[in-house]
Amino acid sequence: MNDQPLLLILPTLPDTTLDAETSAKVLSEIFAPYIPFRPLDAHPDVLWYGKDEPLGIAGVRQSIGDMQKKPFQEHEKYAVFLHADSLKHEAQNALLKTLEEPPAHTRIILVAEQEFSLLPTIRSRCLIVRPNIHDGVGETKTSPHTETSLPKTISESIHHAELLKDRAEAVIFCTTLLHKEKVELEKTSHSNRVRRVQKLAAVLRDLKRNINVRLAMESLFFTLAKPEYFV
Repeated sequence: MNDQPLLLILPTLPDTTLDAETSAKVLSEIFAPYIPFRPLDAHPDVLWYGKDEPLGIAGVRQSIGDMQKKPFQEHEKYAVFLHADSLKHEAQNALLKTLEEPPAHTRIILVAEQEFSLLPTIRSRCLIVRPNIHDGVGETKTSPHTETSLPKTISESIHHAELLKDRAEAVIFCTTLLHKEKVELEKTSHSNRVRRVQKLAAVLRDLKRNINVRLAMESLFFTLAKPEYFV
C-alpha cells in the first residue's frame, strides 16, 4: 500500500459485534491483504474506529490525535475507519486535512458500503479499491473442504452442514456468500436474489446470537434450495 489513504468498498462489512474469537477470525480474513500485522484485532499498532459504535465528530477528532502519536512496536501503524460512509459531513470534513497530509508513520484505511455517501473531497484524497471476490483480493476464505457455494441437493446440504461446524468458518462462509449475492444484486435486481440476501443476513444474525451452528447452516441450505430462492 502506498502513503495515500485507502478507501475500501465492501458490499458487506464485517460484523464486529460477534464473540471475540469469531470477530478476530473474520477481521483477519478480510483485512489480511491490506494490513501485515497479527493479531489484527488486538495489535497495538492497528487502531479500529467505528467498530463498537458509530463515530461522531468528537471520535474523529480523538482519532486524529491518536494518529499523530508514534507506533508502539512497529515502524508504522494503521488507522481503520469502519462504516466511514455513516460519518456525518462535519465529521468527514474534520478528517480532510489528515487524509491530505497523513502522519508519516500512519496508514489510513476507510471502509464503506456506499461510496457516494462520502464527500467528493474525501473520495478524491483516497485510493479507491473494490475487492473482486473472484480474484482472491480481499476475499474471505472458508475451510479448504468447503466451497463458497450453495449445495443443490438435500444430501449436499447435509454434507455442507456437517463440514461447517466451526462458528467462525460459518460466519466467513455466509459473509463471503452474502458479499457475492450483493454484488450480483447491484448488477441486476431480482426478487429471488433479494430473498437470498435476506436469508443470508438472517443466518448471520442467528450465528451472532449463538444459535447452534449446524442448525443455522441446515436452515440456510434447505431454505435456499427452494424454488422461490432460485436465481
